[in-house]
Amino acid sequence: MEEEEPLPPPPKLEDELHLVDPGPKRRSKFWNYYKAYDLDHHPDKAHTARCSLCGKDISVKQGTGGLVRHLQHRHADESDDLAAITASYPTPATLPRQSVGTIGEERGEEESDQPRKKTRVVGNGNNAISVDFLDAKIKREEHNLKMWRDAKSTIKELKEELASATVQEDIDEIEADIQGFRDRKTLYAKLLGFDVMRSEGV
Repeated sequence: MEEEEPLPPPPKLEDELHLVDPGPKRRSKFWNYYKAYDLDHHPDKAHTARCSLCGKDISVKQGTGGLVRHLQHRHADESDDLAAITASYPTPATLPRQSVGTIGEERGEEESDQPRKKTRVVGNGNNAISVDFLDAKIKREEHNLKMWRDAKSTIKELKEELASATVQEDIDEIEADIQGFRDRKTLYAKLLGFDVMRSEGV
């Protein structure tokens, strides 16, 4: 009876997907965690990398920022090497590089299955700023102003409470609270660009 020849081992996932090493032109250390697609089999994926750790496709059309963000958000806690590499690299800015018009892709973490919203860009050249960025800045300033006003109002209430306090333990507690809210008010004054000394009297 003839022995059956053993079956060949199943192809590696990399072979099935036609993944290749990034190549000498892609020198960033972050490429060590990604594979590129073989363009003979995937001509539409010239600007796509596949994460070797989780199999997620990441766009590299705008550079390696997406690779960095993916590692920071998804894999930084998986090894000491990754934690060190991603911690030493500041999160790239999310402002679009295009200077005018509307762009269909935002530069950001590509983890969502939701369709990407379009971002209007105002200005031109190096002064181009996305409307989303401006909206976020305005909301942040509104939040900081609200927190500053809340701290100011609370300090006023605590001072009134302190004026009528008679037990030393209560007095100490109220004074500590006042100092805490003064520190908070000072912090938000700095964030808002207020003159801190003048803001104490505002």
